[in-house]
Amino acid sequence: MVIPNFVGQQFARNSQFYDNHRYQYGSSSHPDRVHPAIVAYPETIADVQAAVLYAKSIDAAVAIRTGGHQYSAASSTVGDNIQLDMSKAFKTVEDCSLSRDCTLLRVGISLNLREFNEFLGEQRRFVPHGQCSHVHVGGHSQTGGYGQLGRSFGLFGDHIMRIEFVDANGVHRSAARDAADAAERDLFFGFLGGSPGNFGVLTHVTVRVHKDEDHPRSFGMKCIYLYNRDLVEELLHVKAAMAADANFPRDIDFCITVLGMTEWSLFQNLGVDNDMRKKHPELFGRDDGSRWPQVVILYVQWANTGGANQDARDEQSARKWFDRIIKLGKKYSTFGNTVLSLLPMFQAKIVSKPMSQLTKDWIFTNVREFSLPYEKRTYVTKQLRDHAGWPRWCADRIDVAMRDSDLRLSIQIQHFGGNNSMFYQNGLAGDTSYSWRDTTICAVMDCFYFDGHQQRALDWQAANDEGSLQYFSAEDRRVLWGSYGSFDLHYSRRFYYEDEAKYNRLCAIRDRVDPQGVFVPNTFCIGWARSRPALGGGGSLAAGPALGPAASTMAVSSVLRMLRPHTRSSAVARTYDDVMVERLLKDRAKLRVLVNVQSAASAFAEAGHRKAASKSKSKSKSKASLKRIVMEEVRRLESKKHEAKAEFGRRRVAKASSL
Repeated sequence: MVIPNFVGQQFARNSQFYDNHRYQYGSSSHPDRVHPAIVAYPETIADVQAAVLYAKSIDAAVAIRTGGHQYSAASSTVGDNIQLDMSKAFKTVEDCSLSRDCTLLRVGISLNLREFNEFLGEQRRFVPHGQCSHVHVGGHSQTGGYGQLGRSFGLFGDHIMRIEFVDANGVHRSAARDAADAAERDLFFGFLGGSPGNFGVLTHVTVRVHKDEDHPRSFGMKCIYLYNRDLVEELLHVKAAMAADANFPRDIDFCITVLGMTEWSLFQNLGVDNDMRKKHPELFGRDDGSRWPQVVILYVQWANTGGANQDARDEQSARKWFDRIIKLGKKYSTFGNTVLSLLPMFQAKIVSKPMSQLTKDWIFTNVREFSLPYEKRTYVTKQLRDHAGWPRWCADRIDVAMRDSDLRLSIQIQHFGGNNSMFYQNGLAGDTSYSWRDTTICAVMDCFYFDGHQQRALDWQAANDEGSLQYFSAEDRRVLWGSYGSFDLHYSRRFYYEDEAKYNRLCAIRDRVDPQGVFVPNTFCIGWARSRPALGGGGSLAAGPALGPAASTMAVSSVLRMLRPHTRSSAVARTYDDVMVERLLKDRAKLRVLVNVQSAASAFAEAGHRKAASKSKSKSKSKASLKRIVMEEVRRLESKKHEAKAEFGRRRVAKASSL
C-alpha cells in the first residue's frame, strides 16, 4: 500500500523499518492493537488531505497519533487501515504565533508539551496543561488537558477558542467555541471530549493564554522525599481534607506523585520500550535520562488568581498551608532525606516565581516513567465515601506494590473539585464534551511490570478495583486520557460519559460529519458499530497477517459484548472482558468459529442487520447453528461470571464482618 500524492515518509507493513515506526506508548502493553497497514508522516495539510481521500477511496479508516500516548493504544489501528503520525508537521514559525495583544496563541498540534511550554515561557505567557513532556498538543486538546493548574485555571481544553482540521471529505476547515452556526458549535463540542481523532484530523488550535504580569505574587514548591508509606498516608489525609471542603481556595493546586525505583536488570529482558529508547530515540523520544530511587514528589502552587490587588490574607493563609506540607516532610525525614536535602532540587521550600516558570517546573521530562509494559488505572470520583479510611487504604495499596521488586508504580493523585475550582466552573458552560466535571479526587494508579509478572500487576489492580467501590463513587467513572479495560467505547460508554443523551449527541455529530467511518479505525471510537460493524470481526483467521493479531481479539470481544447481559457487578466489569478474551484465545479452534460468526452475531443483535440474516434459507440455518455454538460458549462464560460475582460477595461479607 502506498498513499498517492503524499510527500511525507510512508512505511508499509512488512517493510524494513515498519516495526520501529508503528511503535507507540501502548505497544508493549497492547501489542495486538498496533498493526496498521501503513504508517505515514504528513508534512503539510495537503499530505493529510491526500491520506484521508485515499483511505476513503479504498474504504479504509485513518488512525491519528501526535505523541502516541493513548494508554489503550487507541491512536493506532489494525487491518487495512492507515496510521497518520502527525509529529513532524505544523512546527514552523507560521504554525505558532501570538495575536497582537498576546492573549491568543495559534499553535500546530504537533508540538509536545515541553516545546509548547518553552515557547510560551519565552513570551512570559502560560496556560494550564499536563506534566508529561512528550504528550503532544493534538491528543491533549481532545482529551481535556488535565494538569497541575486544574483548580486554579481549569483544563487546557477550556482555553481552546478555535480548532482547525481536515474533515472526512478532505476539506481543511475550522470550528469556533462561540460560532453563530449550531453545526459548527457541535463540531467544536465533539472534537473536545468526544473521542480523539474520530471527527477529523486536527491540525491547529487557537488558545487563550494568561500573562505572568497578571499574577505577580505567585509561588510554589516542588518537594522530593525518599518513599515512606506513613508520609504518603498523611499527605493523603491532607488531600481528603481538601476534597471535603467545598469552598477550598481556588488558588491552591496540589499533586502527590509516588514513583517506584527506575527499572534496571542484569538478568531480565526489559522489552521493546527499552530497545526503542536505546536504539531509536528519534522515534521513542529524547529525554534527559533521569533516574531515581523510590520517591514521593509533591507539586504545590499558589496562583495569585486575584492579581496584585488580591487580599494579602489569602497569601498568608496559603503560606501557612504550604508550611504544613513542609512540616509533614520533616516529620518523616530520614538520614537519606537529610543528605539529599543538601542538593537544591531536594530542598523543600517555597519559591516565588512567575507562573510561566512554575508550569515549566511541573513538567516530567522523561518520555516514560518506566520502559516496561503496564496495567493502567485512573479512578475519578465526585466525592470520597470515607474521608478517614481512604488515605489508609490507598497508602496500604501503594505500599504492597512498592515492596514488590518485580513491579514499578507511577501514582499521581490530585484534587480538582470544589465550588471555587475552575475545573468545575468551566464545565458548567457545556460547550465541550469533557466528562465528569464534578470530580474531586483523581487517582492515577499505574502498575508497570517486568517480563513474566503481568499477573502480579493484574492481581494488584483487581484489589484496587474492589477498594475503589468502597471509597470512590458508586458508579464506575473513567476518563478518555486514562482509559483501561474494555476496548469497546460503545459498550463502555456509561464509564466515559455522564448520560446517554451526551453520547447520542456525539454519535449524531460523528454520523453527520463522517458517515462512512473514515475516522473509525478501531472499537474505541464513538458509535463505531454504526459505520464499521466489521471492526468487531467479520474476517477469518485464515486471512492471517493482513488482519493483524488484534482482529481476532476484537472479534471475540465484540461477540461477547453483544450477546451477554449488561447487568453485572462493577468489580467484575473491570476485569471480565480481558479474562474472557484471554481464555478464548487459548482455544484456537473455538476462536476461528467465533470470528467467523461475527456477522451472524451482528445480524441478530442489531435490528438494522436482521434482513441480512434472512437472505437465504441455507445461510439462516448456518447462522442459527453458529448462534447456538456462541450461545453455549456464552452460557459457560456467564456461569464463570456468576461464580466470580458470588466470590466477590462472599469476600465483601467476610470483610464487613471482620470490621
